[in-house]
Amino acid sequence: MEDVKFNFEDLTVYQKALDFVDMVYDTCEKFPKMTYNLQKYLKNKK
Repeated sequence: MEDVKFNFEDLTVYQKALDFVDMVYDTCEKFPKMTYNLQKYLKNKK
């Protein structure tokens, strides 16, 4: 199956946003499991 690439995927701001999301997820993994559901909130906030 052919991968479809969209024009916005080449934008620097899009790449930085993806890096930021990765950083948030990595940081959340370091939180204690019972941190007032902050980990769940940060991962599901849209």
